[in-house]
Amino acid sequence: MPESEQGSKTVANIPFFFYDVIGRMFPGGFLILGACLSSRRFLPLYYFDSLLNASKLTEISLGFATLALGLAVFVFAVSSSFLGFILAALSNLLVEKVWRLWSPLNLERLGKFLGIENIAFLKTQFKIQFGSEPTDDSLNESSFLCVFYTWKLDPILGAMQGRWDADSMAAQSFVLVSLTMIVVGVVDGCFLGFDLFLIVWLTVLCFIFAGSCLAFNYHRQKRLYSRYGLFLTLSEHPHELAAGSK
Repeated sequence: MPESEQGSKTVANIPFFFYDVIGRMFPGGFLILGACLSSRRFLPLYYFDSLLNASKLTEISLGFATLALGLAVFVFAVSSSFLGFILAALSNLLVEKVWRLWSPLNLERLGKFLGIENIAFLKTQFKIQFGSEPTDDSLNESSFLCVFYTWKLDPILGAMQGRWDADSMAAQSFVLVSLTMIVVGVVDGCFLGFDLFLIVWLTVLCFIFAGSCLAFNYHRQKRLYSRYGLFLTLSEHPHELAAGSK
């Protein structure tokens, strides 16, 4: 196998752990940290700090603290990944499905996103390659054919699409988590009162929610429409085939 081909496969495989961190671990970690901050009666850092102050800084206690910290980081990473995996499915059901009602992804918006005045050329290229044309109702499902087509021709460009999926998944999960925390905070305030901490925390959550909505609205379009853009770039154009046959 040529060295260049081995190098391209290595480059294509490297980012996927980073994409999992973006798409799953970040939203899961935000849920864990947000849950701790939302509850004023659950502050495990106080107990951990008391434990460190009570222990003497001997060689054994320092080693124990290092081990405990490493174990805590490991448990936090595993828990974040697990929660992020669940959040991805829930947010797709509760956020994406609702979002489609007022902001549907269709061929007209695809043309505007790619800067194509006439979408018929894309339909023709798609039909030549796959035997049918994409429609507004099947635009998302048909885009997976573009993903497979890109992976087949260029694995590095195929890996790029994983970043778009991760960004969209993360923004989608952040919308769900921040909205849930806002609702829980408001309910908590209605029963226990709105103190300064809760008001500041709800304000921060509202900014996170607004930013997450804007990010998700952009990334969901980029994730889908860019698949067709890569397909159109890599597909063989009829006029190029005619020129090459002369």
